[in-house]
Amino acid sequence: MIRPAESDLRDFYHTPLGAVVCRRLRRRICYFWSDICGETRQMTESAKQQRVLGVGYVTPYLLPFLQKTCRGNDVVAQPLAVTPFQDGVQRWPSHGANSVTTSLEEQLPFTDDMFDRVLLVHSLEHSDAPQQLLEEAWRILKPHGKILIVVPNRLSIWARVEATPFGNGHPYSFGQLERLMNKHKFKIKAHEVALFLPPSQSRFILKTSDYLRRGLRLFSSFGGVLIIEAEKQLYAPTQSGTKAPVVSMKEVVSSSLRSSRSHNHDSSCSSDNSCD
Repeated sequence: MIRPAESDLRDFYHTPLGAVVCRRLRRRICYFWSDICGETRQMTESAKQQRVLGVGYVTPYLLPFLQKTCRGNDVVAQPLAVTPFQDGVQRWPSHGANSVTTSLEEQLPFTDDMFDRVLLVHSLEHSDAPQQLLEEAWRILKPHGKILIVVPNRLSIWARVEATPFGNGHPYSFGQLERLMNKHKFKIKAHEVALFLPPSQSRFILKTSDYLRRGLRLFSSFGGVLIIEAEKQLYAPTQSGTKAPVVSMKEVVSSSLRSSRSHNHDSSCSSDNSCD
């Protein structure tokens, strides 16, 4: 799958349309994660220590979580960003310690259970290995950690206009995302269609976009993206709808050894009986 260059994404967000898109989506992201997106004095101590990782072209959307690290004398966790782009990744943020690195999305350079939240923007739809990406996200999230994914809406006209980043890659329907998340042990907690405005650089449309949004919300095809929040589950759903525990390799080996001992015991008993 052809991934847009980081420079192309950066250029898009420097356009009038890109600025509106960033503002709209950042607002929705903060709506989902309002507990860690705001003034630190309004946060609980546990919220201040929530570790956030962004994957993809995500630095414009991590700004609210970065800003909270700069307010007052509170010691709070700084967000990190991982990007797969290799065409000259820019330092971020521009001041202070660098918090962005490059890595393959299916081989994230972090230990297990390290983050409380993972944010994917311009990531899943461009990934050549979306299954491995979600497996990695599950691995690095703490138990019951949350993932927030922003992807192009398959039903939207945005998915058909290649002049924007949302017209490239693989768009999704909610049903496709739901099946994908369930398969990788994520439970969907909330979802919505967002970005209700035409993908146009017209200044008139952009100036009236707030008025257009109210009418366009009646038509899902005008919602440019899907936003899904899901929680890491320690149990995998079964076909019957019940949940089966995720078994570790150690448990598999122990079970195999117990089965082997039982089989040897039964065989010896059968052998003894045949001698009677």
